[in-house]
Amino acid sequence: MVALISHNLDTLSEKLIDVAIRMAVGFKVRNFKLKTTPSSFENIIGKALENTSRQLSKVVRGELHCGLCGKGPFSRKGLYLHLLRIHRYEVKSLIAEELQRAENLG
Repeated sequence: MVALISHNLDTLSEKLIDVAIRMAVGFKVRNFKLKTTPSSFENIIGKALENTSRQLSKVVRGELHCGLCGKGPFSRKGLYLHLLRIHRYEVKSLIAEELQRAENLG
């Protein structure tokens, strides 16, 4: 499998931020296939998004909290906005790490 170079990894991570956050808060994720993504990476991207989204939110006593800073409780929309506005670059880094890890394992 062709290794993802740093620039491509950065660009791909940027495009996947919204998808990962939507998955984390339980919003529906519409068809997020990227036009520039080779089909061989779809499985890697899916695993990376699942692993990342699990880290972004946690349920404490039935209420949503941020998995990165612990703030909360939030509504789903509130957590979505919090993650997007406050932790955007952290989410991007997590996605890039997961993509790199998934690529190395795959």
